[in-house]
Amino acid sequence: MSPQTTAPQFQRQGAKHYLKFPAKAALIALNKLSNRSYKKFYPRYLRWLGVNISPSSASYGDPWISPACVFDAAGYNLITIGDGTTISFDTVLLVYELSIDKSLYERDKSHGKLISPVAVGRNWFIGARTLVLSDATIGDNCVVGASSSKEPMQTAPSSAATHRGSWAA
Repeated sequence: MSPQTTAPQFQRQGAKHYLKFPAKAALIALNKLSNRSYKKFYPRYLRWLGVNISPSSASYGDPWISPACVFDAAGYNLITIGDGTTISFDTVLLVYELSIDKSLYERDKSHGKLISPVAVGRNWFIGARTLVLSDATIGDNCVVGASSSKEPMQTAPSSAATHRGSWAA
């Protein structure tokens, strides 16, 4: 008998949906005034939204998450970011997959999307304009080059490096 798998659950936003935009605008302004304060408060803001970020990242160096990063609002709680992470600008982390929507519609006559978690290990660097799609796992001590794309169910081993889509150990 195979174990039952449950679909990842959405986290309801409620009032956070209306408060997150002015809060992020204030953090972006804080980034221009005091980079040190921004690095302290932005991970707290992401935790408030539901992103799984460890509060103790100082042991892995100076983490940085650009204010221009896009975290998928469909499931903030499905995104896990390890300690000491550096995420460059215009990086997108998505937890849903819509590319099979047309085939689902042809088969079932209903639209749908697949929701899967995104997990990122400790002490990693992700380059600018990188796309990390649902169900991608990036191990510890990895470097993801600029303009890369991590596809669904793609796993990067620990201490791997990639540039524009291909993993190298």
